Amino acid sequence: TLNTTNAAKAATNRRSHMVKTSPGLPYVVGYQAQGVPSLAHKREKEVICESSMAQGTPFQQKVWAALRTIPRGEVRTYTDIAIQIGHPSSARAVANACGKNPYAPEVPCHRVIRSDGSIGGYSAEGGAEKKRAMLREEGVHIN
Repeated sequence: TLNTTNAAKAATNRRSHMVKTSPGLPYVVGYQAQGVPSLAHKREKEVICESSMAQGTPFQQKVWAALRTIPRGEVRTYTDIAIQIGHPSSARAVANACGKNPYAPEVPCHRVIRSDGSIGGYSAEGGAEKKRAMLREEGVHIN
C-alpha cells in the first residue's frame, strides 16, 4: 500500500493534485478526478490539492491525512483518529479539526462518528443530515 505521508510530501513538492482511485491502484498525480474515470471503477474519487492542505495547523493536517485513510463504506470514531495520529487523549481536538475541514467531502470527515455510535456533527453544507445521507449512500447506516 501507499504511504500517504510520503505521497503527500511528494505531491506538495510538485504542487499538483492527487487523485485516489480504487483500492490497489496507485495515486495518479496531475489529473483532475473527471479526467480519470476509467481508473475509478465506479468508486469514489478523492481529489486532494496537497499544496492547499498546508494551510491547516500541523495537528489539522495529521487529522485530515488520517481521514483520507478511511475507506468508503467504513467509519471511525474521533477517538480512533486521535489514537491513529498519536494523540490518544485528543478526541475533541480531532472533532474540532474535522469541523474546520474545508475539503469535505474529498477529505471524508463524514466518515467519523462519536464513540457512542451517534452521528456527531458535520460542518459542511447540509449538516448532520447530509452526513447521514452520505454515509447511507456508502452503505453505512447510523441511527
